[in-house]
Amino acid sequence: MTKICIISFMALLISTECLGTPIEITEITAYKGSIAGSPTFMVLIEKENDVSGRYIYEKYKIPISLNGKITPEKLSLLESNASNIANLEASIHEETLKGTWQDTKHTYRLEAIARSRSYKKIIDRIEIDSATQEKILNIELATGKKQKIKISTQTNPINITFEDLNFDGFPDMRILEIEAGGNSAYSYYIYDLKNGIYSPAPAVFERLTSPVVSHYQKAIYSVSKDGCCKYSSEQVLPDTLRYAEYDYVSQTGKETLTNRTTGNTTQRLINRAEFEQDYLDKIPQL
Repeated sequence: MTKICIISFMALLISTECLGTPIEITEITAYKGSIAGSPTFMVLIEKENDVSGRYIYEKYKIPISLNGKITPEKLSLLESNASNIANLEASIHEETLKGTWQDTKHTYRLEAIARSRSYKKIIDRIEIDSATQEKILNIELATGKKQKIKISTQTNPINITFEDLNFDGFPDMRILEIEAGGNSAYSYYIYDLKNGIYSPAPAVFERLTSPVVSHYQKAIYSVSKDGCCKYSSEQVLPDTLRYAEYDYVSQTGKETLTNRTTGNTTQRLINRAEFEQDYLDKIPQL
């Protein structure tokens, strides 16, 4: 018998389970705004009604952790750092947040605008047909178009993340294929605004493992481990693709830099200190 998981955004559901096939959706959104007139940048991770994330005052660039709850109309967050605890309360209208930042002594105005649209504005419904080993992802888009995407995943529940990966203001999609040895492999799909569908991502995304998206830098960072002692890292920067690998047993490493405009590539050997400083230590928090 065919088993189908359905997510209907008319019912405002982002996680469901049906006939033994659970599915989870995570949405990651960046916001640019201000608190008391001071420019801020915030990234929120939404899963069901729970929200976590970080924000910075652009003047100081020190990440501050956030946790809280979200509904379609309201966002409630608790900020906690070494010196202060504060509440952030905001109403939600379209992609705009308006509210207050408040601690025991002060209340300040909070405003922020999302850097990308929510996937709920793009997709009306998702169905996952798990009748066969090669699952089919059925997508009904708000434009009326329908898509069928073959996916290969070894995870349970099926994990889908919506996040703007190419920084064009629209939610892209990645589907977790497998987690092994600390590495998370995904299949990536970019929202094609011209055609109003999700298309396979460019080749630059193929090597990204356990990606960390820096919306502040408009860059993506990836680190993977092969066996006990060999690491590789990919950095998708606005102008350059940086790839490096280092073997801690043979103590050898190499780096490849590719200009994203011209396609020109340069290579060089690197040592352990260079690999760790330029790649392992470069992963941002925001």
